[in-house]
Amino acid sequence: MKKKTIAVILILVTLISIISNVSLATGVQTNQVANTTSANIQANATNMNAVNNEVQNSTTNNTNDVNNLNQVADNVLGEPDVPPQEDGVMPISDSIEINDETEFANWVESDVYLFDEKIVYNESVNGNVYAMGKNVEVNSSIISGNLFVCGDNVIINADISGSLFICANKVTIKSGANDAYIAADTVRFEDNSYIYRDVRVAASDVEVKGYIYRNLYSGADNISIASNGVAGVAGTIYYDGNLNVSDKSKIGNIVKIETPIKEKETSVFDESIIDILSKVVSALVIIGILTLITRNKEVVKKNENYVIDALVGLALMFLVPVIAIACMITIIGIPVGLLLIMVYIMLLFVSIYVAALKIAKVIMRGNSNVIKYIVAIIIYVTFECIGMIPVAGGILKLIIIAYGFKTIMSLAFQKTATKEDKEKKEDNEIKEEPKDISE
Repeated sequence: MKKKTIAVILILVTLISIISNVSLATGVQTNQVANTTSANIQANATNMNAVNNEVQNSTTNNTNDVNNLNQVADNVLGEPDVPPQEDGVMPISDSIEINDETEFANWVESDVYLFDEKIVYNESVNGNVYAMGKNVEVNSSIISGNLFVCGDNVIINADISGSLFICANKVTIKSGANDAYIAADTVRFEDNSYIYRDVRVAASDVEVKGYIYRNLYSGADNISIASNGVAGVAGTIYYDGNLNVSDKSKIGNIVKIETPIKEKETSVFDESIIDILSKVVSALVIIGILTLITRNKEVVKKNENYVIDALVGLALMFLVPVIAIACMITIIGIPVGLLLIMVYIMLLFVSIYVAALKIAKVIMRGNSNVIKYIVAIIIYVTFECIGMIPVAGGILKLIIIAYGFKTIMSLAFQKTATKEDKEKKEDNEIKEEPKDISE
């Protein structure tokens, strides 16, 4: 029993010693941890105060930089920060302010002009871009202005703060712009494309997979709005061809432009009558003026050969343009050549009226100028009726015009009778008078 009692006492003492040591170690460690934690909290509080002061100072000093970065971000990710434009307005170089510390500091600070068979342009531009070529691809990050493109195959993958103007055969839009004006054979707006305002397009086929925030004015034969999650038109679609819309819930409104019904066309006979009446009115004025101009001139000569005059007129009609071209070839004679062509055209126009008046004076020789004027109008109408005959009428009218052209040339270069010539003519007429038999 004594041995067992001693063993139990020893075990109890050992356990009490172990527990006491563990408790003492735990208490010391706890105090150390508490002290360390307290010190860390104070240090962190001090650091946080310093950081807050630094952030406030940095925020105050860099407000302008933040605003500039936000402006650039809005241009890239949101609606372009540009002044509002009315429809059809094309501003010239509507530039924005760029901070040199932004990632777009190396913009081209002027309008850009590109002319080549193949164009691939990747630079950002603070201005307008003008491109003309067979294959044109624009991949600029931002164009702060308008983009004008003329080509065969055009691909646009640039964010444009202004408007987009394209004339091409095939057009593919992969980005966005403020407004779009497009004339092409086929036009495709890809998935990521967007137009913040209106699209005006004249084409054969148009496919829209992007989003148009206002209206679509289409003069296309076929237009298709895709069924993907992005495609749609927030405003109204105005169209006059075939429209295919997969999901009408993404379209604000659809308006079909009806082609106006043409009025009943007048017959060829009615058009001919109207044409002749208009020419008669012209003849009344022109022949009247010519009658006044030639009332004191002798336009009828004895032994006149009308066939020879017509042939000479034809020769002059072909010779005058040759002379005019020869003058213009010399460069120095360009003004003379142009003036000669203008006069030539005017003379051809009045030649048929001159021919009618000349024949009227031949027929109505000895009558008053009023009678000759009326007969000339009738002859002119006859000429116009002859000209309506297929083939033969055109040839006869050409001969009549040539005769009138020769008459004008003769009158232009006719020698004006002097006073002595008139006196000699009067003397000859007196000598030729028959003597009175009674004398």
